[in-house]
Amino acid sequence: LIRFPVGSTQRVYDAAVDEYLRKLSERVVQTGEQVQLTGHTDNTGTDEANMQLGQGRANAIQQILVGYGVPEAQIQISSKGESEPVASNETEEGRYENRRVEVRLIKQPSKNEN
Repeated sequence: LIRFPVGSTQRVYDAAVDEYLRKLSERVVQTGEQVQLTGHTDNTGTDEANMQLGQGRANAIQQILVGYGVPEAQIQISSKGESEPVASNETEEGRYENRRVEVRLIKQPSKNEN
């Protein structure tokens, strides 16, 4: 999970996240696997604005991956806005947990699987 400040598409800086995105990019370039990025928000603002903000967050992470050499065709992006909170929006801590981009690696089936 990659976290974001209120109303922002600029992620919270975390060296571990930078390293993860770099390593993920190397793997995806080598394997041809797909990455799915889903942007999320807290409940501050309108539904429409939050859908756009979630999309902007996913786009921001997509640009980082593209910068590391991942072809855009291997990255799926979407937004869930405020519709899938992982914590309560009643507290600042909960809202912080909800402002995120979820990164999922879509693994290719091995040649031994049917």
